[in-house]
Amino acid sequence: MEDSADNSTVREPARVGRDVSRLTLRWVWPKEQAITLQGARLLIGRDSTADLRLDGSGVSRQHAELYRQGPLYVLRDLASTNGTWLGGKQVEHCPIAPGQVIRVGDWVGIFRLERPDEPSFSEVAPGLFGGREISALVEPLARAARASLKVLLVGSTGSGKERFARAIHHFSERKGPFFAVNCAAIPDQLSEGGVHGR
Repeated sequence: MEDSADNSTVREPARVGRDVSRLTLRWVWPKEQAITLQGARLLIGRDSTADLRLDGSGVSRQHAELYRQGPLYVLRDLASTNGTWLGGKQVEHCPIAPGQVIRVGDWVGIFRLERPDEPSFSEVAPGLFGGREISALVEPLARAARASLKVLLVGSTGSGKERFARAIHHFSERKGPFFAVNCAAIPDQLSEGGVHGR
């Protein structure tokens, strides 16, 4: 996963009219669970007293903590055996920002500002995870898949084209497996031979 955070740290939830966005930690691997951050301190670990109890390899009994420091939320490693990772870097003490990815042992999660009525972060299609934005992107693809239209996906390397292509295949309900072909990996002689051999 990529760190999509802006450079701001998390402060008190912003109020717009009656709308209140709350900072949420959503674990997405190895299973999904979410918690809205509130209170002065949240202990993360395997211990039965942990507020965010995580079982599995690589998680210490008292692994890390999230705590309030004035208007901010801060992540602190508690001398864990395998370390605490935020945005792909091992950290000891660091303020958090929306969009940052956290890893504790085998557990991977993301910090998000969410509204109470916002669709939850979930598996939108097999192997494709996301929230409101990804769900909005997938909706027209699902309609196109059911209508048997041809679909061209364009994007830079690593942007997830194959995952979206698999989602289209899933929504089309066509029989048979999905095959991904990397055209760039096909030798020139083989691709030219296929064209001229028709």
